[in-house]
Amino acid sequence: EICACLVGSEMCIRDSSYYMKVLAYLEADTAQAVLCQYDNLIGLAKSGRLADLSDEKVGDIYDKYKDRIIYYEDEDGKKIPVGIDVSEGYKAAGLTEYTDGKAYIGLSAYAADYGYVEKFVDYMVELGK
Repeated sequence: EICACLVGSEMCIRDSSYYMKVLAYLEADTAQAVLCQYDNLIGLAKSGRLADLSDEKVGDIYDKYKDRIIYYEDEDGKKIPVGIDVSEGYKAAGLTEYTDGKAYIGLSAYAADYGYVEKFVDYMVELGK
């Protein structure tokens, strides 16, 4: 079973209790994916809490969604794939808390298995049919 945390603009406040709960869910492998805004995705990537999508343990997600991948540039200038843009999926269309009109999924760096995460991404990316 997958648990995805919806992370809205209140996560921008790094010391908020909501942000701390999201971190606890990720670190305990209770949440394998986070649906969030761009700034929050990059913040989680900087802190090392998101998986490198090109890592083989993530499976086929990188290849499957390579046209939707969001990269984070580390201190050495290396671009690391850390998120998937799901904004165009009709299931993300109603997420009004995302002020820039975009929604991204980041995968937890702590997840033991990404099989359910891939199904969740498939579900969120599915375009209106």
